[in-house]
Amino acid sequence: MIALVIAAPTLYNLFCRVTGYGGTAANTLAVYERPAQTISGLAVHPRPYQVVVDAQVSGAAPIAFIAKQRKIDGFRIGQRVLLEFSVENVSDAPILAQAIHQIRPEGLAPYMQVQECFCTSEQVLEPGKRYDYALVMRFDPAAADNLDALREEVIHVRYEYLKKS
Repeated sequence: MIALVIAAPTLYNLFCRVTGYGGTAANTLAVYERPAQTISGLAVHPRPYQVVVDAQVSGAAPIAFIAKQRKIDGFRIGQRVLLEFSVENVSDAPILAQAIHQIRPEGLAPYMQVQECFCTSEQVLEPGKRYDYALVMRFDPAAADNLDALREEVIHVRYEYLKKS
């Protein structure tokens, strides 16, 4: 009986926090409601997609730009992916350039989360020098709520190098 009296306030506070009883804010966790599996602690949508990667150069800029991996099969929304690119200035003068991306279907673009990218700023590409870059990205699992964005089975990730003036 004495132990119950001593533990009562602690048990009552715990009960109130869990249920929200007595005006206490309930401590609840937001749960990803869709069927999902976990890769590296991230919620991942179960439907697989194909990712097609394209690397292009805008205009007649003397830049060689390639995606080392052109296609990824079995990609799932929420999964992190590493894409590697190589860019080379094939001229004999430095070039100020920047890469920009485009995502298709367009409805998926707002869900793209870039975690590491060479495209965040302008770069000076030295003549005759090759640069290897990595892009780490994922699409937020909330993209699964946008049915229009996920109707297609192929996601296109396109990077284009632009020569700056």
